[in-house]
Amino acid sequence: MSETIPAAEPHAAPLSPMFVWIEMNRRVDALNRRVDALDEHGSRGINGLRTEVARLGLSLEEHEREHQRQAAEQRTSRRFTLGAVIALVTPLYPTLFWLVQK
Repeated sequence: MSETIPAAEPHAAPLSPMFVWIEMNRRVDALNRRVDALDEHGSRGINGLRTEVARLGLSLEEHEREHQRQAAEQRTSRRFTLGAVIALVTPLYPTLFWLVQK
């Protein structure tokens, strides 16, 4: 009932330096073709990048304005809440004073 453990696979032979050199040159050539394809319109994608950076700047400014608006709303809300609490608690002080005196 015992299973035999298969023998370990032999290690792969190391790649020859010539094969590595050829493969490296093939990949570098492929990358060069991709870069040249970017340059077909003369911009290498810089105009698109400029547009995206401009949009990012506008988005950041809009986010900052929204953040400032929310902070102002929060301050107003806190002031209103504090005023409401004071307005509701103030009339109770004479009653509390009267209860403490008894």
